[in-house]
Amino acid sequence: MIMKKKVLLLALVLCLAMFGWACGNDDADVPGDAAGDAAGDSTTDEEDIPPSMSDLYKLYDGMNMDDYVKLGDYKGIKVEEILPLEITDEHIQAELDALCAMAGDPGRPIQEGDTARINYAGRMDGKLFDGGSGTTDLVIGSGQFIDGFEEGLIGASVGESVELQLNFPDPYTVNPDYSGAPVEFTVVVTAIAPAEPVELTDAHVARNTEYNTVEEYKAWLLEELTEISENEAHMQMMAAAWTDVVDGSKIKKLPEEAVAIYAENVKSTYEYYAAMAGMSYDEFVEQYSGATAEDFNKEIDAYAEAMTTEDLVFFAILRAENMSLTDEEYEAGRQLFITENLGYADEKDFYENVGKDVESYLGEGVLEVELLRAEVQEMILENAEIK
Repeated sequence: MIMKKKVLLLALVLCLAMFGWACGNDDADVPGDAAGDAAGDSTTDEEDIPPSMSDLYKLYDGMNMDDYVKLGDYKGIKVEEILPLEITDEHIQAELDALCAMAGDPGRPIQEGDTARINYAGRMDGKLFDGGSGTTDLVIGSGQFIDGFEEGLIGASVGESVELQLNFPDPYTVNPDYSGAPVEFTVVVTAIAPAEPVELTDAHVARNTEYNTVEEYKAWLLEELTEISENEAHMQMMAAAWTDVVDGSKIKKLPEEAVAIYAENVKSTYEYYAAMAGMSYDEFVEQYSGATAEDFNKEIDAYAEAMTTEDLVFFAILRAENMSLTDEEYEAGRQLFITENLGYADEKDFYENVGKDVESYLGEGVLEVELLRAEVQEMILENAEIK
């Protein structure tokens, strides 16, 4: 099996936009006012925090799956073949254009209008706070962060670390208790994209990639895009096979507690963003979904039931096949998740920016379960009849 395919599948499970709770810290990747992200969580009582994915998976541990689901066929099912997209010169050119748009001379400092890729860590009273750390592409002058943040990066170069001594706005409507309060950010610039595209030359390629010439880089692009296309086709077939297996299984009953955990966490995520926007839950839902809160809650309930159904089928197959991960398989998946899905250079880079290891970030046991979920779905496709 190709581990990269498994990790790509894992991304679909763990990186759903509506599930901030899936990553243990629901504002770690929220763009916008960095200080505002922190303020939203600071007043949350511990008893108000909904159960996590880790809690959910522990709940399944104590269940006899035979009481909840009767599996249908999951080996030998028929799956229609999906051919990978053929990579053309137009695909290659699009990537070359992106290189010129998103990467400039590393020696050139940040200017107004540039897009800077940064790692940032915010501290209040000397302590990291939730939502104040992350990685983002920031357009300098966009006003995405609090006053002084973007201005303080002008003149910085790639690899440079900048210390910003700032204050929350006063008044600060996101959290009035933080109005005017001091906050310190450590910002590391990892890339700078000029407002205007740069010329594609061998020198530009050598500065910004692992290759020395345009032709070498184009050859690599063809190979890389072909692999991505093949993986996408593979994942589409795997998803189709999985859907057939779920549809072919009979659910005897749904565990109400599991359904409730899913529904509660989806709703709590929307409640969080509603509070960040200074709106009630009903107002936020109606404005951004076009549905009434009552209808939207019904959609959440249906989604929670569908997710619980998939969980039951997955855990039933997992136990029927007695599947597990070796230490080597787990570590390989763990490292790829950090680099491929989360975008960090390595485990050390992740810890320095997030302030915790990946297991703490996701929740106890979550990564292992999701790697196993990918294994189960891969096994189903491997045993399918491709037509």
